Amino acid sequence: MAQANDSITTKDASGATATVATHLAAGKEHQVFMQANPDGHIMGSLPTYSAWSDVVAVAAANTVLWHLFNASGSGKVLKLRKIFIQPSQAVNALAAQTFRVAKTSAVGTTGNTAITIVKHDSTDATVPAQVTCARAYTAGGTQAFTYFEIPISVEETLPSVAVAPFFNILPTDGEAITDYVIREGEGISVIDITGGAYSFSVLGIFTAI
Repeated sequence: MAQANDSITTKDASGATATVATHLAAGKEHQVFMQANPDGHIMGSLPTYSAWSDVVAVAAANTVLWHLFNASGSGKVLKLRKIFIQPSQAVNALAAQTFRVAKTSAVGTTGNTAITIVKHDSTDATVPAQVTCARAYTAGGTQAFTYFEIPISVEETLPSVAVAPFFNILPTDGEAITDYVIREGEGISVIDITGGAYSFSVLGIFTAI
């Protein structure tokens, strides 16, 4: 996309000189505006992070595939933007698996396996140590409530299984619906509540301010 191609000089409230970006169109200069979101960030500039679970072998019911937690003292508010569940497409005879997306009030403990959080922009700050992502814990990770549950077929011959990894399962609608907010002392988990001899991975994308 083209950037503003010109500018005009004006003065701010203190009388100091300021430069305002403009763009020439149809022989006239038009002032250029940059949109900001409700948090005050210029649109498209929010520090964004991904956390991918790697392949998780599921056997028992209620296997935790992904859990993002924002512990007290982080100084950050997280907003979960997207979650993708990725079936392994292995040959199997399993019925559809049901996944639960739940708000949590405690971090996982026993059996916790860390998931690496990566920055989309290398110049963004690394998330504080209190912001963690993990999988496979068997204790802790107290569920406060369930946002929703969603069944996903794992029959490898179905076209839907091949395209499942490309679909964000979070019900969102741009600016019309607020994001899934994770404040200090809160988290969000993705759990396979059905279970069976199969493997999945989960990719979650979130912002932090």
